[in-house]
Amino acid sequence: MSKILFVTGRLAHNALLNILKNMDPPFSYEVSVLPISVAALMNVTWVMSQLRSAGDADVVILPGLCQGDEKVLAEALGVEVKRGPKDLKDLPGFFGFSTHLKKTKPNIRILAEIVDAHKMTLNEIVNKALDYKDKGATIIDIGGPNKGSIPNIGDIVSVLKELNLCVNLDTFDEKTALEADKFGIDLYLSVNSFNIDLAFRLS
Repeated sequence: MSKILFVTGRLAHNALLNILKNMDPPFSYEVSVLPISVAALMNVTWVMSQLRSAGDADVVILPGLCQGDEKVLAEALGVEVKRGPKDLKDLPGFFGFSTHLKKTKPNIRILAEIVDAHKMTLNEIVNKALDYKDKGATIIDIGGPNKGSIPNIGDIVSVLKELNLCVNLDTFDEKTALEADKFGIDLYLSVNSFNIDLAFRLS
């Protein structure tokens, strides 16, 4: 089994280790962190002054943006020297291990606001909410006026919840907030130092 020595800088060190761990490659490896923050600023001459030996590695992989002739370094170290990809995230593909990555779904939620919901009919609100959902929104925000209530907020929340939507309310109107809470509002965005007591009255 061959062994590869990866050369990198301080900032990319942890990211490189994580990528290699997720790749689970069939070769052994070691990472050499040279005294420089940004690996892309390396050049072969400087690397030669810092990396005096490849140890027991068969191949040395330099950062993709490292400047200079890698053949000079290969001759000095007595092993094969290659440049890796310019972007670290492309390293698995560089070795043909892209399918070996452990893919995880990003834990991202997108909030889309229905502005001036108090001026819209229930059907208009529902259609807008479904349109947002189709475009990737995971939270529907019901936006109200700066002052005043949102008419039929109970009906709005009930219908959106029946459509299996996560509903947030954005209004400073206390009456509207309490009414929405009765119908199962998921989130209440408008809390500050002036109405913090309201938060303790919501279920």
